[in-house]
Amino acid sequence: MILVDTSEPLDIELWLQQSVETERLLLNAPADPAKPDYGFYAWDGRYVGISRKQAGEFIGAIDAAEAQLLREMGACDALALIIEGWFSEGDNGCWTWRQAKNPDLYIKGRHYRQSYKGVLGKLERFRQLGISVIQTSS
Repeated sequence: MILVDTSEPLDIELWLQQSVETERLLLNAPADPAKPDYGFYAWDGRYVGISRKQAGEFIGAIDAAEAQLLREMGACDALALIIEGWFSEGDNGCWTWRQAKNPDLYIKGRHYRQSYKGVLGKLERFRQLGISVIQTSS
């Protein structure tokens, strides 16, 4: 069974339900302890939490995302961060990319003044803390 936070999109839960049972409940703050957006108990009883961020949401509030992940680490035995969407280096910051109607094409999205090297450094720090970082197109 996969636990799904009440604020997560219903379409993701419906997609998950095609292969596994789900339960929707309050996982994020103000729950105490706050847990990531998704979670499940592994075969050995460990709780695995998965936090989901869109690329722009992550880059635009990178310090808040880090603080949230560090809080959620205390409620999980293992933690992963899924970043939906691509980003690249741009003049004085980062560009996000969004998928076009043709799923093989991407369109330049929003520009963020956040340092591209800083974003990569933050992701590396997460990996060093034991947080798995998974980037997906959507």
